[in-house]
Amino acid sequence: MTGHKKKKKKKKKKKKKKKKKKKKKKKKKKKKKKKKKKKKKKKKKKKKKKKKNPERLKAFLFSTTCFPNIKLIHLLQMLPMKAERPPLRNHSR
Repeated sequence: MTGHKKKKKKKKKKKKKKKKKKKKKKKKKKKKKKKKKKKKKKKKKKKKKKKKNPERLKAFLFSTTCFPNIKLIHLLQMLPMKAERPPLRNHSR
């Protein structure tokens, strides 16, 4: 055994490539739409009618008969509450 013997190179085994498993796509679940509840309409409360002040009414009638051209609001402010209604002439107002 004279001389140097070369070592035999070991053949490398080729690794088999593993096939990657394809991931299955998950199906998205469709969300069910919630039905909207209909709102119940609230019943409106009837407003109670205020009883008219008779004194004020007298003043109002007095103003309409005597001074029809002046604005009523101003007149009502000006007039005292106790204003007697003058007699109507010819039954026409």
